[in-house]
Amino acid sequence: MNQGEYTVTIKRSNMKMVMDRTDLLQVDQTPDGVAFSFKHGVHIVLTDQFLPNEAKDLIKAANSFPKGNLIFDLNNYKKPAYIEM
Repeated sequence: MNQGEYTVTIKRSNMKMVMDRTDLLQVDQTPDGVAFSFKHGVHIVLTDQFLPNEAKDLIKAANSFPKGNLIFDLNNYKKPAYIEM
């Protein structure tokens, strides 16, 4: 398996999932959280009834961020997505 140059990290509570960034297809809002779709039929759905719409908007837009390691910190509503160079 060829690994890309950058990763996607999803943090929630004390869990941390790291995947190749080239495998991330899309991020969608759901009525009660967010859903991540990856290649190879992998889907991760986060249910969080308290996740603000502003945080969902940033999470969804994050996939269009420039090159870098993409971090989704779903423990932090104020900064739920960012790039690490």
